[in-house]
Amino acid sequence: MKLNAVFLFFLLLGTFSCSNQQPETQLFLVRHAEKDTLFQGDNPPLTEEGQQRAQRLKTILFNKGIEQIYSTVFTRTTSTVVPLKESLELPLLLYDYHAFEDCLDGIRASGKTTLMCGHSDNLLPIITYLNGLPPVSRIENTDYHYIFKLSILGDTTLVDLIHF
Repeated sequence: MKLNAVFLFFLLLGTFSCSNQQPETQLFLVRHAEKDTLFQGDNPPLTEEGQQRAQRLKTILFNKGIEQIYSTVFTRTTSTVVPLKESLELPLLLYDYHAFEDCLDGIRASGKTTLMCGHSDNLLPIITYLNGLPPVSRIENTDYHYIFKLSILGDTTLVDLIHF
């Protein structure tokens, strides 16, 4: 009887301990694909090469369990994620390019596997905000080939770099 009570105590302790843990969140960060630099205006579309890169992104991430997709409002970012969004039949969620903190706090707490598309000058600050160590010191204007995979558990973020 005493042994059963001890077993039950540890079983309940383990159950309550696990329920208090924050879920692990996977966040894939990607910069928009190649934009048309000859476009006259503030919101250029993707080039043919950029459209092909968006298709490769879809292929790479299709089986990664993506549950939500975020993008800034620009044509180049939304066009980068649309092939995957359509294949997974997910809505496109928008976030503010420079005021991403609230959005990231929600993603971190959600426990969901998320794709977020941004820009060369906001991806590294996003990684830093989530307590990750950026694997590159800078994203150049010609760098379109990085996928940053962030594994977030509480205040700890591990960052892997994928080239595509």
